[in-house]
Amino acid sequence: MNDTAPQRATEIPAPYVDSGVPLIDRPRPSRPPLIPSWVPISALALVVAAVLAVAIAMVLAGRATEVVPRVVGIDSGVARTRLAQQGLELSITEERFSALTAGTVIEQRPAPGAELTRGEPVAVVVSGGSEDFSMPDLVGTGLAYARGQLEAQGLEVRILAEPSEQTSDTVIATNPASGSSMRTGDIVMITVAAAGVGDSVLLPSSMQGVVVILDPAPAPAGRADIPLDVARRVRSLLEASGATVFSTRALADTGTAVTEDTRRKRALEESAAVGIGLDVQLQGKAGTVVLAPGTGAVAVSSKKLASEIASALVSSGLRATKSTRSADKVLGGTSAPFARLQLGSFSAREDIARFNDPGWADRVARAVYRAVAGAYGRKEPTP
Repeated sequence: MNDTAPQRATEIPAPYVDSGVPLIDRPRPSRPPLIPSWVPISALALVVAAVLAVAIAMVLAGRATEVVPRVVGIDSGVARTRLAQQGLELSITEERFSALTAGTVIEQRPAPGAELTRGEPVAVVVSGGSEDFSMPDLVGTGLAYARGQLEAQGLEVRILAEPSEQTSDTVIATNPASGSSMRTGDIVMITVAAAGVGDSVLLPSSMQGVVVILDPAPAPAGRADIPLDVARRVRSLLEASGATVFSTRALADTGTAVTEDTRRKRALEESAAVGIGLDVQLQGKAGTVVLAPGTGAVAVSSKKLASEIASALVSSGLRATKSTRSADKVLGGTSAPFARLQLGSFSAREDIARFNDPGWADRVARAVYRAVAGAYGRKEPTP
């Protein structure tokens, strides 16, 4: 008997022979995925392309320009809709008495045909309607006062200057005469004295073809609008000499605030020969300071103009100095020489006393006129 332990059965190697047939261990073939790998990659690429296309379209749409349509003469509501159809906005900057129906657009800026980026505003002046009233008696008053009274009623003023012994720009006659029935939009002819006496005499000058931009800055809230008052007087004197005068604000004050940006745009739209800015400070030293740009293409001619205005003010018995400033946000973008008058300060008692004196505003306006006429006008023989 064999006492040795039984041996383990040996492992059967593969392949092995069973009944003479070899068995082979073959790997199973892998199944193809239900969704090919290129499908999600292509879908992701399409989504990214679509997002980029939309973003580019939005950027291009934001930069697209539109031609400004004409909206003058139509109701402001219709004008708003018409502009919206072009991708533009309507901004009512002023309401003014007019013979047109209330709400009708009287003026627009920029003019029809100009191009604006989609979303930009078109500034318009709308009619406040008309009214009937009696022609006031203005004979003997100053031109600036008379003109302000008439334009505040929505009348169109024409000026005729005639030689007279009365102080220059005193109203001699009006047509229609006082008491006549008037309606907003009517034309009034004002006849004024062409020459003054004493220190206020204004030598006859022709300023035909000279374009002047006036920029009366809005007065601080709750204060008298001194810049606008002086601007009215300056315009009257300049236009009586034949100059064409534009203002960055309506000189027939309607109480509507005008932004600095709007004033700048209006100044840039006119090809002026000279610009005059007018300001009053809320805080500051007493007296008038005539400012000119310190640098730029028009610095030299602007400094000369400022010197002439300062000298004219001093010769009129007014306190004035000359200085320079680094920038002027309204007139600095124009190509015309310009000067800006800081007429004084509401914090100085002596300036407040001057502001309450109509004669002071007349003297300032005459001084500015003499300086501008001397630099840009042509002297005419005295009759």
